[in-house]
Amino acid sequence: MRSSLFFSLVFCICCSCNLSIEESIEGVYVTNYKDSFLAEMPQGRDTLILFSDFTFKSSFYGNGTFTTKDNSLKLSLSNSSSVQFPIELSRKGGVKLMINYDSNHHYNKISD
Repeated sequence: MRSSLFFSLVFCICCSCNLSIEESIEGVYVTNYKDSFLAEMPQGRDTLILFSDFTFKSSFYGNGTFTTKDNSLKLSLSNSSSVQFPIELSRKGGVKLMINYDSNHHYNKISD
């Protein structure tokens, strides 16, 4: 009885975490980094807009669709390739899409 209650509680917590990511992921993001040494990263400032219909628009990546899974965002690009970013949620409700941990290069959510 105790173990089933424990697993039910863990399941509810996991489901609520996934819902909060899904609900808070759409919006407008900008990069925090001006220059990048890697070609697959945005060069200079970039704005990424994630729409509620799971499409996106970006001056660097173009237009396409996105999915979320296991605390990461996957952009499916128009050239049949994809790029994936880990999602970080702050305690204050902020959302970051990490491009490169070493240089702290990320997209910061600025509006819904």
